[in-house]
Amino acid sequence: MVFDPVKDAEYMRTSKMDKGLEVVLESLLDDKPENGPASFCSLMLQWAMGVGAFDKVGSLQGILRTVFDMLQVRNHTFSAEEKDLVRRIKGTLSPRQSVHAQGPWQQEGNNGLVMAKKVVRKMKLTNALAKQSSPTQGISVAPNAAKLLLDICLDISTQQVDHAKLITSLIQGASSLLQADRCTFFLVEGDELVSKIAEGTGEIRLPIGHGIAGTVAQTGTVINIDDAYSDPRFNQNVDRKTGYKTKNLICAPIFFEESVIAVAQLLNKQSGAFTTADVSLFEVFSSFAGVFLANSYHYHEVTREKRKNEILLDVVHRVNATDLSSWEEVAEVIRDGCKKLLHAERCTLYLLDKEAGLLSGSDGASTFRLPMNQGIAGFVCTSGETVNIPDAYCDPRFNPDIDANTGFVTKSILCMPIVTNKEIVAVAQVINKSNKGEFVEEDEELLQFFTAFSGLHLWNAKLLEFCKVSRESAMRLLTSQNGEQNTEDSKDVKDDYGITIASESAAAAALAVPVQAEELASVLTPDFNVHLYSLKSDGFPKIIRLIIHLFETMGYLSKYKISKEKMARFLLTIQSKYRAVPYHNFVHAFDVLQSVFVYLYCYNVKALLSESDSFTLLVTALIHDVDHMGLNNSFHSKSETPLGLLSSASGASSVLEVHHCNVAIAVLSIPEINIFSNLSKNETVQIYKVMIHNVLHTDMAKHAEILNAYQAITREEYHIEEASHRQLVCAILLKCADLSNLTKPFNISRLWAIAITTEFYLQGDSERAEGKAITPGFDRTTKQELAKAQLGFLNFVGLKFFSTVAQGILLEMEPVLVNLKSNAAKWEAILS
Repeated sequence: MVFDPVKDAEYMRTSKMDKGLEVVLESLLDDKPENGPASFCSLMLQWAMGVGAFDKVGSLQGILRTVFDMLQVRNHTFSAEEKDLVRRIKGTLSPRQSVHAQGPWQQEGNNGLVMAKKVVRKMKLTNALAKQSSPTQGISVAPNAAKLLLDICLDISTQQVDHAKLITSLIQGASSLLQADRCTFFLVEGDELVSKIAEGTGEIRLPIGHGIAGTVAQTGTVINIDDAYSDPRFNQNVDRKTGYKTKNLICAPIFFEESVIAVAQLLNKQSGAFTTADVSLFEVFSSFAGVFLANSYHYHEVTREKRKNEILLDVVHRVNATDLSSWEEVAEVIRDGCKKLLHAERCTLYLLDKEAGLLSGSDGASTFRLPMNQGIAGFVCTSGETVNIPDAYCDPRFNPDIDANTGFVTKSILCMPIVTNKEIVAVAQVINKSNKGEFVEEDEELLQFFTAFSGLHLWNAKLLEFCKVSRESAMRLLTSQNGEQNTEDSKDVKDDYGITIASESAAAAALAVPVQAEELASVLTPDFNVHLYSLKSDGFPKIIRLIIHLFETMGYLSKYKISKEKMARFLLTIQSKYRAVPYHNFVHAFDVLQSVFVYLYCYNVKALLSESDSFTLLVTALIHDVDHMGLNNSFHSKSETPLGLLSSASGASSVLEVHHCNVAIAVLSIPEINIFSNLSKNETVQIYKVMIHNVLHTDMAKHAEILNAYQAITREEYHIEEASHRQLVCAILLKCADLSNLTKPFNISRLWAIAITTEFYLQGDSERAEGKAITPGFDRTTKQELAKAQLGFLNFVGLKFFSTVAQGILLEMEPVLVNLKSNAAKWEAILS
């Protein structure tokens, strides 16, 4: 506590507080003499005003602390002599005295306050010793013991600001007073006794009710043992560990307001055993120790609260002065405040990308991206629990590789979820208590308070940053459509989307994966079974080689001067941006690509398109669902995810499809993996236009629009020279490939039906968890039959679409319609 003495004095004078205190003092002295300590406190405040005791910063602090001490002695009654002392002091005051008037105690200058404190201490000590010496107690305290007790108490009274020094003084004072060889001082913390400063040992923790000290804390009674080893409650293991020999001991409680707040255990009387006189003397000592301890707690609580408020105000001020559209700048302010508040060496803030299933974080020096269910932060994110780890290397969830890479040594960790609107939006992780200790319950409370305050700032900053990136992405999309040169730094683009470029060594490894000749032949046919190359299968690593084989078969690597190495790096980078969701994953992209190949190559649809259109169509198939979260546009709108909010703000409906385009363009803007780099500007412009148009029209919301446009042109009216005609056919072909799981051989189609139903149910689970209306067909609790669901979609969407396609411009697509009808019949048979 730091006070402004001038302002404090001025306030007390102008508010006529001195008048009020004088009235209270008269009432206490004349009508309620049993409240003598309170009257003396009031008198001390009046005296402070009368003699100008506010001449230095901190003087009022001393007065208030003395007042607080006095108020604790609730049962003390002033004697006639003490009341006379009060009246004599009061007689020195005059209501007309100013705050700077000279008073009888001012002659000692700043020592006046010290004198006042000593008077208070001596009065309390006199009363306590008088009680110990009364005939009813039958106990007397030797004059030298009384003097020693007074000296100890006066010494301890100066140590209350430093809690550790106070404990040390209490230990030394108790040992000296009772002539003990050693003393252990236990503090009550919750349901435990804790000694952080114990002579001869390190920290000791034991539950209340266990052992000698635990029993004293529970019962509030003194235990005096002449022979420690003969008492079953004594724990001999401590002596074995330290090599010390305990002979006798006295263990006594220290009270404050009728509650045990500490326990002192003194070992080995220097001459003989501890006596009943020692017990009485310690009880006198403990009456002061309890007040001193409580005062210290109170002082540190006020100081801690003040410091917490100062840090929060500083954070608020700095956040208000920060660009809120920069999440990293706001996060840096929050991290700095968190470290100061908890005295931690480092703080990492992880922001949750729920749709991506990722935690993205930074500690100011390094950035991290990890799955939301991995590591300590992942556990906290998924469980919602706080984790306090005293030794990181003993916890199996800790990844020591991070320390190995950075050279930093992690010791203790406190990790907590940041919740906004009852949802986890981020995770805060503080590392290494600065004093080399562990994070305690108090730290957890502070961090919980701080994260509640900072969570909203972080979420708002991330939302603003998302909108900023989305705006820039939209500009890139527009630039690509208009054929303008993109001058953005590819590093910024990579950072915006978290893109990691596949290395040359990774590409070489992918190209070296052995693939059988039968597989290379099978991938060129309509009956190719893509499920042999599913995410967790042994065949998955072969996909890169099979895709390159498709492009080579079409002759596009040589035509567009794309090396296998660059193509492999591009494919691996795109693959890394697909998520491991049940349906919209990289295997689905491969399946759509293979279907497009079949249409172009096996059914000779390429005759209706230019070479550039066919090449673009294959590339578009690869990127059309990149970074899909396994959640549809409806979910993003209902749940108000960043993508959903952007949709509402912009009026766009195909938010996911725009996002797929943005990620793909970001990847293609990286020179090392840009497979369009050898094309002319005009060719590049045309490719981007077709690619973006195709992806946007995979949105089911535009299904009717594109189908009506297709029906408006007959085979005879179609002209390959018309770019708009070719663009329409490309969009229809990609749509066919995107729905091709309905038209594959039945066993292959059935597995795709299971995959997409699984993904739908997961979305339904998320909608239920958030209290949103569950999308029809996405509720697993309805237990709808797979055959019924598939047949419904086939009849209402699939048959109409593919019939229209095969009977219009693309007559070559008749085999696809035949397969679809065959599958419908098989689903019908299962139902019947």
